[in-house]
Amino acid sequence: MSREHFLRTRKGTVSDHHKAYLGMDVPEGYFVKSKQSILDLIKAEKKETKVFYLRRLFQMAASVTLLVVLTIWLQFVNKPHTETSEITFDSILITSLFVEDDSVDAFAEGILVSEVLVEAEKSEQDLENIFINSLFVEDSLIDSYAKESLLNHIVL
Repeated sequence: MSREHFLRTRKGTVSDHHKAYLGMDVPEGYFVKSKQSILDLIKAEKKETKVFYLRRLFQMAASVTLLVVLTIWLQFVNKPHTETSEITFDSILITSLFVEDDSVDAFAEGILVSEVLVEAEKSEQDLENIFINSLFVEDSLIDSYAKESLLNHIVL
């Protein structure tokens, strides 16, 4: 029986034709066993965990880390720099120990003059800042703002 004969007559099933033409027979229950072995292999493989469900965990960890870093940074930024003024006073006191007794008056006068000049420069900058800031304040608030700022910086 040839292939052309099978196609023309269409008698019998494909498996019968396959058996007659090739001389091979499919064993009984082959496809059931094959299917079961494939399913067993699929079950045996471990499923890989996706990173997508961990993405939320990483986002939360990054957020907490960012908040901690910002908190620490803001504490150091807002901390007044009193250590620098303490260091300058300490350095002045230490250098005064090495000054001879007859030149102590000149040394103290030099320190006082430099301190007065620094304070005068700071107060001048504060006054300039008051007037610059008053340009940005509404007209109705200028008088009260200027009075409060001038009193705070000049009197105090």
